[in-house]
Amino acid sequence: MLKNKLEGSGKPIRIELDASTLSDEDIYLKWKSARENNMPFVIAINAAVLYSVYQKYSEFQPIRDAYFQMSHAVVFHDEVTENGNVVVFDLSKREVLTADILKKAIEKLTDSTHYTECAGCPLNENCDVHKNCTLLNSALFQERLFVILQRVSMKGYHATVRELQSLIAYLIFGNRSCKEIGRTTGSNQYNLVNLVFSGKGALFDAIRSAIDPVTISHPIWDERILLNDIPNDSWVDGYEIPAEAIAYDNDELFRLRKRQFYFFNKNGEALLTIMDDDATRFQAFLGQDNGKIVKELVRRLNAFFGAVKASNSELQIWTGHRYDNEPRKVLISTGSIKKSGLKIGRPTLLKSMKSGIDMTASYIRLEKKDAANIFLKIDFDMYMLLSEAERGVPVLFMESNLVKKVWRFVEQLQSLGDLDEDDTITISLLDIQNKKKISVTIDREEKRYSAIEGEKAKEV
Repeated sequence: MLKNKLEGSGKPIRIELDASTLSDEDIYLKWKSARENNMPFVIAINAAVLYSVYQKYSEFQPIRDAYFQMSHAVVFHDEVTENGNVVVFDLSKREVLTADILKKAIEKLTDSTHYTECAGCPLNENCDVHKNCTLLNSALFQERLFVILQRVSMKGYHATVRELQSLIAYLIFGNRSCKEIGRTTGSNQYNLVNLVFSGKGALFDAIRSAIDPVTISHPIWDERILLNDIPNDSWVDGYEIPAEAIAYDNDELFRLRKRQFYFFNKNGEALLTIMDDDATRFQAFLGQDNGKIVKELVRRLNAFFGAVKASNSELQIWTGHRYDNEPRKVLISTGSIKKSGLKIGRPTLLKSMKSGIDMTASYIRLEKKDAANIFLKIDFDMYMLLSEAERGVPVLFMESNLVKKVWRFVEQLQSLGDLDEDDTITISLLDIQNKKKISVTIDREEKRYSAIEGEKAKEV
């Protein structure tokens, strides 16, 4: 489709639809020829092929520029990159779960041209496929589904176009043949709102862990759903309004109605306004200004290392030794870093790439101000780990990859050069298990201890 638009522009354009069918030399020669003839060159090329071409022809400026943009597609401080008249769109960074892509994918998969055989079926008007295609095109349904998909992205799941298409196809057919659809049409199991949460696969798992209206308890609307006391005009036009109240012990029917209320009732948004789960808090956390985020992360990192009254202005830098792969029992600190020595990096695409594709910023980086290569990635999982630490969970005894990342970041924060400038140095030792701490101040010029202080943290 893009190829047709480019060729219809009225200008001669060299287009290569699949670089994997060409040799590295062919790609170079075709690109070079287009360059010499002042002709635009468009190529669909995957990362491995581009890397191979770059290894052999790095002296060719367009290839060098293309490889640089691919390897530096995500920037954190609005870095400006000269593109040399080359623009790369790295589709591996593209966010598929956007409102616009969702709308267009639904329009394409529900287009009537795909269902010409259904037109002559006597059951067509009452068929689930016909009904679901209509309901999927409801603006309110798409809006509420996007809220769920947005949280899926926020928690770090990167969906592909194929997964989105599979999701929509499942919502249309429910993984049923035509005969099965005829037998099961009208079944609650295959109701559209239940299909959203019943599919198999990684994307459906992510959807179930993002938002399910059934898990949101509302003090007013739950009762009104049970009693079927909901204004008729609040439902989407054309939606079949439930006619009867629900028995208090009919859990299956209540789950169905709760989901119907969320997706097809104008008041369904009320369920979102009272949400206060971890994903909601993480989203609010990312929305804060950088200064507040730094203070919050400093406090949580101090809590990670066992601080009871954790400071939010200065991060204590700890290290520890262990033997036979046992958890660290004693921590050693030779200094700290003030919050002013830290900064936040927010991921975004290169400006040239941003003009063509979207990316969801589902994480940030806590960086050392004078060394951006020293950073801790704060995604949803890391946020949860630090939240647990702040609640008093002894995460230091865990041996997960997340814990190792925190250790690596903190140990990188202080270089040996930081100690050379100080006349005195304070060394602190912390017993993790009983919270005992001792601090020894050494006068390096006089070569003697100048102070020794011991304390035991009081449990709150």
